[in-house]
Amino acid sequence: MEQYKTIKLKINCNKTDLNKLFQCNRESALIWNECLKFNQLNYKDNKKLHTTRELVDYTKTIDVQTICANSKQIIGKKIFDAYNAISKARKVGRTDLNYPWKEKNFYPTEWSYQYLFPNYEKNEIRLTTSQYIGEDGKNHNGQQIRMKFKMKIPNNIKLLKLIYKNGFYAVISYLVEVEEREIISNNIASIDLGEIHAITSIDNNNNQLIITGRKIRSLKQFRNKKIAELTSKIDKCKNGSNQRKKYKKALNYLKAKTERQVMDCIHKLTRMYTNWAVEKGISAVYVGDVTNIELHVKSSKIVNQKLNQWDYGKILHYLEYKLGLEGIKLIKVNEAYSSQICPTCGEKTKPKGRVYKCSNCESEYHRDIVGAWNILNFNTDYNLKLPEANIKYLRIA
Repeated sequence: MEQYKTIKLKINCNKTDLNKLFQCNRESALIWNECLKFNQLNYKDNKKLHTTRELVDYTKTIDVQTICANSKQIIGKKIFDAYNAISKARKVGRTDLNYPWKEKNFYPTEWSYQYLFPNYEKNEIRLTTSQYIGEDGKNHNGQQIRMKFKMKIPNNIKLLKLIYKNGFYAVISYLVEVEEREIISNNIASIDLGEIHAITSIDNNNNQLIITGRKIRSLKQFRNKKIAELTSKIDKCKNGSNQRKKYKKALNYLKAKTERQVMDCIHKLTRMYTNWAVEKGISAVYVGDVTNIELHVKSSKIVNQKLNQWDYGKILHYLEYKLGLEGIKLIKVNEAYSSQICPTCGEKTKPKGRVYKCSNCESEYHRDIVGAWNILNFNTDYNLKLPEANIKYLRIA
């Protein structure tokens, strides 16, 4: 079967093409802003939003110098998707979310495969730019943007997105052939996601696994501390001064570096779990869905910050992707009160610290193991016995 994959590559190009890349994202932001106003005006007058076709047609009327017509149309579709996603979220109770309203200075430009031309021998990609009317009064294709890469570019490219993260990167989506797999087994596992212990799992053979996320936590704590220091220094500098520019450059470098380090950790811990699941012959995994958990928690600023910066969505995404390649199903379920119900007597006790101690029978267990154990028991008919103390700990190197 065919599977989409994505790779992010650092772009190398000359100064002329570099300026064109900046111009592409500026023009994309212009189109986004114009489509936003077009949508808002229609809602104000007619109490309804434009359709995808209306937005795409409107992008054709916006004059730009660099990006091609296909890239303009993609932005029109993105505007519609953004409104549609917020509408669906608000219908299920996310009333804290607002529809797009903020104007942008830069916006990632995208090219579909018909408008980019890879050269595998030279390891480069040329991007189509806007047409222009020549002196002869006819349309002519604009000069293509030439991008070189140190890493080998993939075959069968379907989409290229231009992003800036302390330097320009090409996010390339491509199709590959993968072997379709299916694990036939009665062994089912569950996952309790956590901010300290990123993944805690147990299967119906009482195999228990904890993959700690403390490295991710330490990276974010270091980033938050340095951001506070740099922001304080920036506020003390005059606008437009060289020192202020240096601090802002250092701030952008710090954010980009930390993001790369965190993503590396997420890839490693999801790979660790996938390998463990394959080793144990697991056919399906139930995972507690913690989406929007921060909305229902009232706590200190520090705890709220940790919850808001918790990358559970990315962990779920990569678990679903990697387990799926191995033929293992990932099923999201409600995890409410899973860490509070005692495995021995069924009494509900709110845990304190990392150890769960029942207020009724005084049984003691690992808090996250209790969560995973209850998720598995709530969603299967196995009625597992009490978890034993045979926990396997893994950490990111």
